[in-house]
Amino acid sequence: MSELDIERLRTLERILLRIFLYGFILLVIWYIILLLLQGPIGAGENRRLLEIIYGEWGTPLRLHLLSFLAIMATKILLFFFVFIPWFSVRQVRKSLERKL
Repeated sequence: MSELDIERLRTLERILLRIFLYGFILLVIWYIILLLLQGPIGAGENRRLLEIIYGEWGTPLRLHLLSFLAIMATKILLFFFVFIPWFSVRQVRKSLERKL
């Protein structure tokens, strides 16, 4: 492979790493917002809003459970569709650089 191919792999590696870092930052912000909504800041207003929108299903516990499940699903998707390809591209690039 040529230097151009190695440079393309390096660019793809940088893009995947940025996506992973932005996704991780998004997860941290999401978790902090969820913790703020659990406390006294969002307890009263969220309860009324959820009961209006979802009826008896709109309990704060169910909202937080759904949020934690969505955070877990996002972590899994980030790991399988961004981190593993990033690691694979990195290993291929390093092996190609050693051959040249």
